Amino acid sequence: MSVLTAAKTMSVLLPSGVELGTVSIDDIEDGRISGEFASSPGFAAVESIFRFFTEVVEQQSFSYLDQVESEIARLGITICWKGHSDAHAVHDVQIYTDGGFSCRLLNPNYFGNSP
Repeated sequence: MSVLTAAKTMSVLLPSGVELGTVSIDDIEDGRISGEFASSPGFAAVESIFRFFTEVVEQQSFSYLDQVESEIARLGITICWKGHSDAHAVHDVQIYTDGGFSCRLLNPNYFGNSP
């Protein structure tokens, strides 16, 4: 487990800078971030994609998984420490309707310089 604590909060952003929400970090390990997602008003524009993702996973309709994961990847989501502007690319973004969140860093060494 990383030395980071759950007190850390990150912003989840679109490339345009629109904030989708924030994540209260539970764990960062091997480039994977997990925590609790709280949506911002900007999330409404992409909420249906993540709702579909949740349905696919919960109903085990895995024939749709590649499709929805591609849609999520095309969003180009980035993350940064709350209040900072140094956004970093992520992939395998998962936001569940119950607030669960996870993603993987494209550059796992990013956290060498965490606040």
